Amino acid sequence: VLKPGRMLDPAALARHCVARIARYKVPKEFFSVEVLPRTGSGKIQKHLLRALK
Repeated sequence: VLKPGRMLDPAALARHCVARIARYKVPKEFFSVEVLPRTGSGKIQKHLLRALK
């Protein structure tokens, strides 16, 4: 989730990840959402995130 007024730079985000984690763990693609879908207890609903793609 991006802060208001910020833009997603996929190349910069990928470089940041490559510098800090193993290359095989770096996501192949990035996308931004306004809010993360959460359950009533505050957990992120991963199945709904997958459906956003």
